[in-house]
Amino acid sequence: MKFQYLQWFFYFFILWPVSTNAADFSPPFTIRQLGLEDGLPHRSTYASTHDRHHLLWLGTEAGLCRFDGYQISAFNHFPQKFSGSLKNDQDSLLLSIVPGYRDSLEIFDPVHRTASGKRLAGLGVGLFAGICHRSGFPPYFGQGATIYRYSAKDGKAVAAHTLKRELRNGDRLINASVSGYLLYRADQNDLEEFFNGQLIIHPPPSDSPIEFIFQEKSGKIWVGTEQNAFTKNRGQDIFRPVPPLPNGDPVNKVYEDDLGHIIVAHLQPYMLTMTDMIAYLGQDTVSLEGLLEEEKRVIHVDGHDFRQEIRAATHGGLYTLQFPQPQKSPFYNFLAAEDMPSGTFGHVMRGFTADNDGNVYANKDSSKPWWFRVNIKDYSLDTLLMQNDQGQVVKQFGCGTNLINHQGDIYGMSCYRGDVDTGHVYRYRPKTDSWRQWTLPEVNQVVRWIMKGRSENELMLITQDSKTDQKGQLYYFYPARDSFALVLPAGPEHYIAGYTKSAKADSARSCIWIASTRGLYRFNLLDEKLEHFTFPSGQATSISDIVIRKSGDLLLGTFKNGLQRFFPDQKQFEHVGGIAVDGPFVQKTDGFLSLPSSFVAAIQVTQPDNYLLITTFNGLYFHGPETSHTYTTNQGLPSNEFNTPSLFFNETDQRWYAGGINGFCSFKTDDLLSTKSPLEPLLLRYRLMDELTGVEKSIPLTPRHKEEITIRPNVSYFAFDFTLPDYQNAEARKYQTRLVGFDRDWRSATTTNFVRYTQLPAGSYTFQVRAIDGIGRQTEIIREVPVTVLKPWYQKRWVHFLMVLSLAGILLTWHGNRLARLEKEHQAERRVQSLELRALRQQLNPHFISNAMNAIREYISSQEAQHSKKAGDYLTDFSQLMRLFLEASRKRFTSVADEVDMLERYLSLEQLRFPDKFDYRIEVNEDIDPDMDEIPSLLLQPLVENAINHGLSPRDKKGFLHIHFELEDDDEAIKCTISDDGVGRKIAAATPRRRDHISRSTQIMEDRRILLSEYDDIELRITMRDQFPEREHTGTVVTVRF
Repeated sequence: MKFQYLQWFFYFFILWPVSTNAADFSPPFTIRQLGLEDGLPHRSTYASTHDRHHLLWLGTEAGLCRFDGYQISAFNHFPQKFSGSLKNDQDSLLLSIVPGYRDSLEIFDPVHRTASGKRLAGLGVGLFAGICHRSGFPPYFGQGATIYRYSAKDGKAVAAHTLKRELRNGDRLINASVSGYLLYRADQNDLEEFFNGQLIIHPPPSDSPIEFIFQEKSGKIWVGTEQNAFTKNRGQDIFRPVPPLPNGDPVNKVYEDDLGHIIVAHLQPYMLTMTDMIAYLGQDTVSLEGLLEEEKRVIHVDGHDFRQEIRAATHGGLYTLQFPQPQKSPFYNFLAAEDMPSGTFGHVMRGFTADNDGNVYANKDSSKPWWFRVNIKDYSLDTLLMQNDQGQVVKQFGCGTNLINHQGDIYGMSCYRGDVDTGHVYRYRPKTDSWRQWTLPEVNQVVRWIMKGRSENELMLITQDSKTDQKGQLYYFYPARDSFALVLPAGPEHYIAGYTKSAKADSARSCIWIASTRGLYRFNLLDEKLEHFTFPSGQATSISDIVIRKSGDLLLGTFKNGLQRFFPDQKQFEHVGGIAVDGPFVQKTDGFLSLPSSFVAAIQVTQPDNYLLITTFNGLYFHGPETSHTYTTNQGLPSNEFNTPSLFFNETDQRWYAGGINGFCSFKTDDLLSTKSPLEPLLLRYRLMDELTGVEKSIPLTPRHKEEITIRPNVSYFAFDFTLPDYQNAEARKYQTRLVGFDRDWRSATTTNFVRYTQLPAGSYTFQVRAIDGIGRQTEIIREVPVTVLKPWYQKRWVHFLMVLSLAGILLTWHGNRLARLEKEHQAERRVQSLELRALRQQLNPHFISNAMNAIREYISSQEAQHSKKAGDYLTDFSQLMRLFLEASRKRFTSVADEVDMLERYLSLEQLRFPDKFDYRIEVNEDIDPDMDEIPSLLLQPLVENAINHGLSPRDKKGFLHIHFELEDDDEAIKCTISDDGVGRKIAAATPRRRDHISRSTQIMEDRRILLSEYDDIELRITMRDQFPEREHTGTVVTVRF
């Protein structure tokens, strides 16, 4: 937005007949322009108006738009263009009379943002004489023999006035209301006015053609011709000529605000530019030449009160003229420089007190020996020169902080700075206008605080070590005896470090609380112990002021850490005010005071209202049960910065005195209870960021939206935009927001007109916003909107219920499957045990055992020594073989080495059974680790036994049995090949078996294969083929893959 500050003074003006008391004075005004660069959809602006919420609406060549104080929103998607006059009706609808179609209205609802059009000629019968409309009232139109009142809300027309004769061609309705109307009769070239039951005919003021007719709210009628303009007040008989404008042009344009103030102008009929423009603002006559220097192509002028604001719709945008409004300040200022440069200091005040007559005394931080006295009769200010006992003006430096009234005398302090510093106490006696001076007994000790002592004749002094800042002391001072008594604290602290800013006596605890730039001290008056308290975690602790609350805890002002509450019994600090920041100390979760600064200079509580007054580095903060407000230079303070605890209440005049860096001010508590702002904060829109799409969505809100807003789980943040429609002091507007249920308290006031919340937990909240207008008045209305943040689907109760059910189902299923698996494993184990037992029985063939034992017996019976030795060896092999059989039956797998050992012993015994029937060889490929690689136990022996019994033993000749272990090509399976050159499978099958022979090895082998596949994931494959298919005795090759 373009800002220009122009001050125009018009020194000569003709005394107008329409305003005989007009003064030749033009107050300064500010011109602001809204143009294309501000978002106007078109530079040509036809009219403007404020809606009932005080938002500004503009009709442009491109359609309707709204200015909310921050941005322009276009509503040009409607077919209605609103390029005529733009005014509110009684129902707060915006109405525009369509240019060129004098029987048509365009209607816009600014709350629901709907537009429509209405042709009024269809509501009556007869010729149509036009529409007239004043802001805040219904429009009127004339048709036939009736003047109608039209309601745009329900679309109905009601007869308001009946004419003596019907309307004819060329007749025009100029003005109408409940009390009457003004009508131009073209055929007779006169004005027909009906008012309060009387019909008046006004003859024209000239024979020249009438160019314009206008009627003010007061009833005054303006009539203009090409050369002249005339006016006629209600009750006058004739029209009187209006003098030309200062540039000599006649008046041919008249505009009126809602309060009856007038602007007159001359519009060149062909160039369509204004040549001169004058405003009548009560007793003031204002030239608007400054506007015309900016833009002459004025189309229309609007405004509620031209004394405050004039809006000129032009072909170059909307120009707003704003006049500064005088504000009464609640503050009386003393020693204040009006234009103190930023970053500099004026009179820095230290403290106040009052004498017995109520006159107020002040001291300041200065090298000048000055005290000041305010006479409360006329609030004049005297300067007092500090003197020593000899009446000489002293050389001193303002080392003091406060002043006190002790027995009617004013006591304060100062010091002299040099290589050796000396501290002094001064007494001024108002009754005799005399001074006394006392010097502290110790050098480099300067008095920083003086207060009442333990008795009426005693004062207490608190000093600062001016050289090291570490060894401040306590003194009892007896003015009547001219003596000082040094206090030696009993510990744990023996000195006061830092600069004492304030001290308060605590009668309930018989102690004195001392606020220092190095922490909080407590001096016990009974045992003279001195304790020191600081913030946790080594946080710098600079205390500026103390208030002892009725509850017994302390309210502390601090530099940097805002307002703190101290609990003496627990020795704990709590952050209760300031600008909320993260820190090592506890922050109050509710009732947190949002101060304009975290640097607090002074705290006081008013009586009996218990309002809280706090001076800070950024203004004076006033807080009560129903109000809280920050006062700054905008409201008349001499400076925003208060850096000393100089805040004093004078009971005599019931006024407060507050000192800052630019003198001091005085005010009453009631003066701070300012009137509320007549404006109200308005909602504009809320914005959502969808984390799924990454697109921010903006949803418009009605200005007083109250319905609940639902935030879905996929929203990463949402924001509210709001405004306070204060266009007079737009830059000074401030807002405070709070999200009840999330924020501790109101956020600090800021000029930003939006607030954003990110990743809020699911729950119900209430968004609140309040505002402070440009002159510091807080809005009475707090705008509230309920907000519900939905839970993600996985956090909803029904999901949790389903999850519990699913988990229970999974556990039950798992438990059932486990039981089934255990049962299955148990059954499998039983089957395995059964198979192992059957395999063992197969291994322990009775014929094999019997034959083997008979063969061993024959060797034992033989007398030959070599047979006896063989018998022993065979017997050992037999016993070992039986042991191996039994061990293998207890294991599901056995190593290749053990299997080969068992087969060796078994074959040696079979050779004993079948002497000279076969030879054998067992080979293990070198790729196999015999001790590590395992194969299913009790699996190969039945196959070897079949090869011997059915293949080799029926042969007439000696045969050969070959057993070979090797790895498959993929190195993942072991292959065992059992080959013999026996009779072959065909002959063996044809050989008759013994009756008692029952062969179960094949079935056992198949059962083993199934179990290994099902439970051990081992694919056991057994294949058989003929070794020599071309021979009679084909032999057999059995291949087993594990």
